[in-house]
Amino acid sequence: MINQLHTESHKIGLKMNKSKTETMFSNLSHISPKIYVDKEELETVAHYIYLGQMIHMQGSQENEIERRITMAWSKFGKMSKYSRMKNFHYP
Repeated sequence: MINQLHTESHKIGLKMNKSKTETMFSNLSHISPKIYVDKEELETVAHYIYLGQMIHMQGSQENEIERRITMAWSKFGKMSKYSRMKNFHYP
């Protein structure tokens, strides 16, 4: 299926970036087949970020919640220098 997508895309001028293309399999399959495009193996991953959200097959959202909390504290820390200014007011 992925090879057919690659072939048909190439016909209309689209090119698959194989270094950025990753595969992920359900935990129910208990196997992780190797997938090749043009004799190049695609990387198999346990999770990835898609549209700002961590996608994985474990079913738990704990990692995603922890990741977002960490990002929020990081942004808050970057803004702390502004909070020390005399004329700064949070919106």
